[in-house]
Amino acid sequence: MREINIFLPFSLFLSLTIFGLIYGYDILNTTYDAWIFKDGYHDIIQHYMGWLFYRQSPWHFPIGLIDNLAYPYQFSVIYTDSIPILAVFFKSISFLLPDTFQYFGLWGIVCLFLSSFFSSLIIFKLTKNIYYSLLCSLFFILAPVMHMRMFGHHALSSHWILLAGLYICVIKNELTRWQFRVSWCVLFGISIGVHAYFVPMLGFLLLGCVISNFLKDKKLSFLLDLILPILSVLFIMWILGAFSFGGSKSAGGFGYYSANLNTLFYSAPISIFAPNIPNGLISYIFNLSIMPGQYEGYGYLGLGILVLSGICLLLLFKNIKNIKIKIDYLIIIFILLLSFFYALSNNIYFNETKLLSIVLNPSLEQFFSTFRASGRFIWLLDYSLLIIIFYFIYKNFKKSVLVLVFACLCLQCYDLKDYFIRFKKESNMIYQNDFLSKLPKGKNIVICDSPFLSNIDEMFDYSKNIFNLAYYAYRNSTSINDFYIARKNEKKILEYKILIQSELNMGKLRDDAIYVFTTDYYKNYDSVLDFKNINGYMFGWKK
Repeated sequence: MREINIFLPFSLFLSLTIFGLIYGYDILNTTYDAWIFKDGYHDIIQHYMGWLFYRQSPWHFPIGLIDNLAYPYQFSVIYTDSIPILAVFFKSISFLLPDTFQYFGLWGIVCLFLSSFFSSLIIFKLTKNIYYSLLCSLFFILAPVMHMRMFGHHALSSHWILLAGLYICVIKNELTRWQFRVSWCVLFGISIGVHAYFVPMLGFLLLGCVISNFLKDKKLSFLLDLILPILSVLFIMWILGAFSFGGSKSAGGFGYYSANLNTLFYSAPISIFAPNIPNGLISYIFNLSIMPGQYEGYGYLGLGILVLSGICLLLLFKNIKNIKIKIDYLIIIFILLLSFFYALSNNIYFNETKLLSIVLNPSLEQFFSTFRASGRFIWLLDYSLLIIIFYFIYKNFKKSVLVLVFACLCLQCYDLKDYFIRFKKESNMIYQNDFLSKLPKGKNIVICDSPFLSNIDEMFDYSKNIFNLAYYAYRNSTSINDFYIARKNEKKILEYKILIQSELNMGKLRDDAIYVFTTDYYKNYDSVLDFKNINGYMFGWKK
């Protein structure tokens, strides 16, 4: 198709240009990983360590299992959020790769490229205007909700997965039933290979398509439309070892990591119009605020999009008598409302005022807590609104639409400029690990206890030390028995710590172990171990 021949090179050029302007190009160097440790967020270090240990582990079946990161157990690379599909691919060609190899910078380029490409295809399918499609794609590639996740929780910046799902929704009437099914199966399989949170988001879109198809043909084959993508997800999870050494499939926090009712307008900390005001211009004018955990539900659209939204609303009210309600419109509204209310969770806030709280029974709360950060589901509404807005604007401003949208793009860029400046990555960073130089070489790290963590700062300090200890074990090709793992089996890990303590109590000391104590518990073994205090932790080894 002619439009694809245009969109592919344009999207590549656009992604390379914008990536360089926002982040710089140094992190595209796959042998440069110091920026991950030095400037990276808490989560990306976990993801990188997951890849390092997965690469170092021998192959197992299922193929996604990691050794020596929660010794003596194995668990799936899915639970370190290391983008499993890339981890498996690069491990398969590991013998061709240099000793130091990180793919997270490259993934950033991929996310921008595919966001531009799929958004261009969507807008073109709706308008048949190539220039308008290219212009609108800039809004998608600059989406603040995507860049907020980039290199903080990079797997979650893969918003192109949602755009790919929306593209299938747009072209579903052009596909045969089996093309429709295969497309969803492939996309669902990819999504679980990137990050599990995209699976239920795609599920909302698939549900809308299935309802639409059923209302048109009244055939029970719609059950196959639902079942096959679910089976594809389960198959990929099985291949990657997601069902091995699993802990709880849910975690606390549903109702806390939610979206605020003001999420589409809450601009903190974005707007350059008021650089000295932390909450940005719009949040400042309307005195907007959110609850602590609601950063997960960040859904700011940007000032340019908000202006276009206002224009759309004015046109809608002006022509409301001429609008014909189609069944597909009602399905779209239904699906978007479902995802929006899930994002809000059972505790609905406007600013810091709780408007509604629904008490869930324990079973239902555990079910919803499988995807506890419900606020992330606001992304589906964000991107759907962008598509609806651009389609509506095009239908009403055909002659001057490029001028109008370009003006709003300039406003959008100006509004977000201060936000993007803070993402620039420095070059030539150096990562120094105290444990590498201060601990005996070639030892296994054995964490014997766990601290009581009274606040989030202590949690991050603990995690930072765990990451540094894990890096020591990686560089020495040894093991560590505890790590920061999503949905980890706390019971099994605790059982192994109790076993270690029992050995110590009986005087059985391991020659190849460095015992790590995070509390005063180490005093029980002062007579049999030599201790050294490093970064507030006590490290002991056989006298």
